[in-house]
Amino acid sequence: MAVKEKSKTMDKILLVIKEPYLDKIPSLMSLLRYFSLKGVGVTILSVVADEYPLPSFDGYPNVTFLKIGQKRTKFSLPTSFRLLFGALRHIVTVLSREKRYDCIIGSGSHGNLAAFLVAKITGSMYVNYCIEYPAFRNTGSEPYTVTDWLYNNIALKKADNIVTFDDTHVDLIADNIGIDPSRFLKLPNAKLGEVFDGDSDMIRAKFGIPREKTVILHSGGLGVWFRSAEVAEASKTWPENRVLVFHTSHKAVGDEYYKAMSAIDYGGRVAFSVTPVPSGKLDEFVASADIGLAWYNKDVLGYRAEFMGQAAGKIGDYLKCGLPVITNNFHSLSSYIRKYDCGLCVDSILDIGGAVDRILSDYRRYRENAFLCYEELWKPDSYLENIYRKVFENG
Repeated sequence: MAVKEKSKTMDKILLVIKEPYLDKIPSLMSLLRYFSLKGVGVTILSVVADEYPLPSFDGYPNVTFLKIGQKRTKFSLPTSFRLLFGALRHIVTVLSREKRYDCIIGSGSHGNLAAFLVAKITGSMYVNYCIEYPAFRNTGSEPYTVTDWLYNNIALKKADNIVTFDDTHVDLIADNIGIDPSRFLKLPNAKLGEVFDGDSDMIRAKFGIPREKTVILHSGGLGVWFRSAEVAEASKTWPENRVLVFHTSHKAVGDEYYKAMSAIDYGGRVAFSVTPVPSGKLDEFVASADIGLAWYNKDVLGYRAEFMGQAAGKIGDYLKCGLPVITNNFHSLSSYIRKYDCGLCVDSILDIGGAVDRILSDYRRYRENAFLCYEELWKPDSYLENIYRKVFENG
């Protein structure tokens, strides 16, 4: 990718994010790296936490990472206020010696509210990077708090532009919050870069899994949100030549859910990878599996699961590495999984084993279709160029 010639006054953006796992938000990392390669000065103001690795921007110029510590004691300032005051302090410093930021980007509810305030002070463009669905009033599925009201009516409605994952997200947010769909910019939750079609044995080497066994990878999380315990229990009925690997994006060794699952004997059919893999190595890790599993618990996640669409970062990772996908039979997922015939969507956890059989019976075709789906639907480059033009060229 060609890097834009720098002008005398470099374009600049500021990202404000409370969530300490920036490295595990593929599309947001892609956006920041793309802007960097285009010659934009990128400053990131982020809360950090010990259990999540810091994001790497090696090879990406003009990126500055400013850390905000979490609340650690009973009487210390809440993390959301630490983020807000950190952003205001930084802006005062910047305005005293440099030109203002061209664009302030917020991520998450608290990050967006802070970003909106900073953008109002500086007169900068404000972009809401919508990493998950907001709470919708009167859904009955969850409480609707003051923070939710502020986020929906200020951070969303007053944003110059909103970045979200796909048409499914645009339609649901626009209809429920009352926002003109033309203000949305789409970016699937995928990492920057070409497909990874190289050979890898990272998982097999880590767990001593022989080549003749099929590795089914569930990447990204472990818990009730994914019905991990039920999926693992179902694996007991699978043939002995299948291994289900759960990989977490955070250090999960101390999690009670993990400790309960790891105490169960699954007959050698389940393995746990509970130490994060750096984002630069994740493709190699994912590619060492045979099939990717993405399972979501609708009873817990509600509409956030049913309308997941291209927010499913693990599916983007699988497709980028040519892994056929097995996932829930939700229309927002099945609409493209079936179109590209790059995997199977099933109704029940008990159907996963049969889906593995069907994929293995025609594996090469499913794998080729996975790469095709990534190239045509998920690859972020064209989406990123559109966002760049909108932010810096008023396109």
